[in-house]
Amino acid sequence: MLGFDGIPIASVFVNKETEGELVNAVAVELSNTFGKLRATSFGAGGLEEMSLLSGEMAVLARVVQEEYLLLMALKPGADLDQGARMLRLISPWVEQQM
Repeated sequence: MLGFDGIPIASVFVNKETEGELVNAVAVELSNTFGKLRATSFGAGGLEEMSLLSGEMAVLARVVQEEYLLLMALKPGADLDQGARMLRLISPWVEQQM
């Protein structure tokens, strides 16, 4: 989880030694991009979710409390629909805890 300013709030990694730095770098770039896209009016409502796919990982992002991004990094080939569903299900709980 991080703010739109790119500052991490909390994180949990399965394999921190190899994935932590890469995920953090991608997360900061994704938060900057997400913030810019949200500032642009598409006339289709607000931007609430986004996914980024690369050769190393897939990153799913969902807005929490209009100020933060809840992120999930998955290995290539993972089930993105299930990951997005998990973010949708857990985001209300995260908002309550904040």
